[in-house]
Order: sequence, then structure tokens, then C-alpha cells
Amino acid sequence: MKTFLLVFAFFALPFLIEAHSVGVSHEAQVGEYFVDIGYNVPIPRIGESVTFDFNLPEEHGNVRYTDVWVRIESEKGVVFAGGLYNAEFGGPRLVYAFPEAGAYTIHVRYENGTETIVETSFPLTVEGGTSVLGNTAFIGAGLLLVGILIGVVSKRFLRA
Repeated sequence: MKTFLLVFAFFALPFLIEAHSVGVSHEAQVGEYFVDIGYNVPIPRIGESVTFDFNLPEEHGNVRYTDVWVRIESEKGVVFAGGLYNAEFGGPRLVYAFPEAGAYTIHVRYENGTETIVETSFPLTVEGGTSVLGNTAFIGAGLLLVGILIGVVSKRFLRA
């Protein structure tokens, strides 16, 4: 079992952990604030989970905000609207799967209680079809199977 866990941790976890640094980000200077909104896939596709993380960094630390309001609009209208709490660890994060291909606008409003700090929006294009290489769940499942296979084979050799 230890072998399996080590193999899984070494090969699979780096692909399953999604981080802002491996994706794309929308960065904008809005007044005195620098808005940084990251997402984990370079080209979003229909049905593919996209993880958005919302940052409001300052030159010497982060700006204090309690929540972020997000609205996602397509050419047909609003497809998502909701608030995200700014968690102490990890910050506000949204996982969303776009229902259709096309042009979307992501509107974001950072708030501290009832006070609006800054607002911004940016366009995002979603392509049709699904991407096997961009699907981290598919890659993770494949690596999990490889890890199990390596664990079983190594256990047989260790017994011999």
C-alpha cells in the first residue's frame, strides 16, 4: 500500500492539483487596484471544468476584501451569477463548466462587506467539443491506473 501511495503522489498529484500559475490570467489595473483573475485552462471548452481564482494584490500585501461577486454572461444572457466568500486560505475560487461555445463576458466585483472596492470585466471565448489533454480528471484517472499497476507489479517482485 505504501508503494501505491508513493507512486500516486509522485505521478498523479501534480496533474490533479490546479494552480493559477499553470493557466491563463486576466490582469488589469483599475484605478489604484491591480486585479488578477486566473483560470486553469488556456482555451475553455464546452463541459470542461474551468477553475477561476480571484486575487487583488497590492504592492506590499493583499487588499482586504470579504467576497467577490461574479456574473458570467453569454450572448443569450446571464448563465451564472453569485457571490464567493474570500476564504482565509486559498481565497475565492469558482469552478464552472460552460454550457455552450461562444463569447462570454466575466464581470467581477470585489467587496469588503457592503462596500464595493473595485469592478472589472473581461471577455472569454469558449470553444466547442471537449479536450482530452485539457481534462485533468481524465489524466488523473489514467495516472491512477498506472500507479495501481506499478504498485501491484512491485508488490509481486518484493514478495519473490
